[in-house]
Amino acid sequence: MKRRILRLPFLFLLLCVNFCSAQKQAPSFTLPTLGGGTVSSNSFRGDTVLLQFWATWCPHCKSDQAALDNIASEYASKGLSVVAIDVGESEEEVRQYLQQNPRSATVALDPTHAVFKQFGGGGFPHYILVDRNGNIVGRQNGGGGEDSLRYLLRNAGLTPRNEHVETAARGAAPAAASSGPQLINVPNTPRFSPVKPLPKTIFVLSNGEKLESDHYVIQSGYVDVTVGDQVRHIALSALDTKQTVALNKKNGVDLKLPANKNEVFLGF
Repeated sequence: MKRRILRLPFLFLLLCVNFCSAQKQAPSFTLPTLGGGTVSSNSFRGDTVLLQFWATWCPHCKSDQAALDNIASEYASKGLSVVAIDVGESEEEVRQYLQQNPRSATVALDPTHAVFKQFGGGGFPHYILVDRNGNIVGRQNGGGGEDSLRYLLRNAGLTPRNEHVETAARGAAPAAASSGPQLINVPNTPRFSPVKPLPKTIFVLSNGEKLESDHYVIQSGYVDVTVGDQVRHIALSALDTKQTVALNKKNGVDLKLPANKNEVFLGF
């Protein structure tokens, strides 16, 4: 008995992208910006908005910084606004970081995590795409560079200037060059319906806590486990991998863990 798993042989090509089938109204918010003003959900009425929740200490946020600035510039003529919301840090910390790592996107501050929690939290960076009607139409948990951001925008109906998108390709993962990374399904699920539902995957933490989930992202260094409506961001060092693998095997779940930094496993 095996759960559907995607093996991604490139670490940050696409960590976790979710396109919402049932549209949900984005929560209202107002945040201060580094420019001395404020930015709010009402500021973007009629525009598509891409929110990036980030932190100065996050290496994956830094890796995505140039990609996000490029996206902001390229899609501005299509009505896209981009806001990079720093979470949990002071204005002074953010300013010091930007002196060495300047960025062109609008930077807002969420020092108390209040807005981040409103949008569901998760790991960093965390992207939320809001359409012109104020509905959340996509989200991405984790860095992925321009390819995954373009994929996120494309499936929300936005394409860069002069880009031709084949209708048949809509909903597919970003196309990879012949020498680039490719998505691999492993393994195929049986064609017949199981008599009983698959058991949830169990994650055993070093402190004895056990989490059960159908949705998770495992990569070198950490695992994001969705429990209810919350995403738990857990370092692999805090996971009792031996007990986790053994317990899932006993329950008939073939749990796979990354063998190197170039593997990512998605369970859904």
